[in-house]
Parts: sequence; C-alpha cells; structure tokens
Amino acid sequence: MGDIGKWNKPWQKEEREKPLLHFCPVCGSTEITWIGGLPLLAPHMECKECGHRGIFLLGDTEMIQAVRRSYLEGKEKTQEDETEREDE
Repeated sequence: MGDIGKWNKPWQKEEREKPLLHFCPVCGSTEITWIGGLPLLAPHMECKECGHRGIFLLGDTEMIQAVRRSYLEGKEKTQEDETEREDE
C-alpha cells in the first residue's frame, strides 16, 4: 500500500512542500488580528479587511489566491448590481 501518512498530517512542515498560512475564509486576506482567547482552545481573531470574526483556515498560497479571486469577483458583481439599481 502507498504512503498515505503525509495526507493524514498536512500541517507537519517536513511532510509538505508549500508553507501554510492562516487566512480569512470570507475574503482570503492574511491580515488577521488576534482579539483574545486561548491559542489552542478558542482563539478569537478578526480579519482586518472584511471584519470576519471566528474560524480562520490554514492553507497554501494557491488556496488563498482562489478564495481571494472568488471574493473579489463577488464584490465586483455586487458593485455592478448596485450601480445598475441606481441608474434605474
């Protein structure tokens, strides 16, 4: 059977190729502020860009960029919709 051990522990540095970063699941920003709580039990963090509070994800730069693109595309669409409503 193949070596599946590396898939069980992606957070271990020696077993992954790309560094993992905490990022906002809403906007993809890595600009996160610690606002209290215990680091391992219940961390309380806030995104500086969108204001999201709660759970933040751990991922590589590709994942972060994908979330970021999706957020920005949604934001642009929302702005376009608002502009269309104002023109009516």
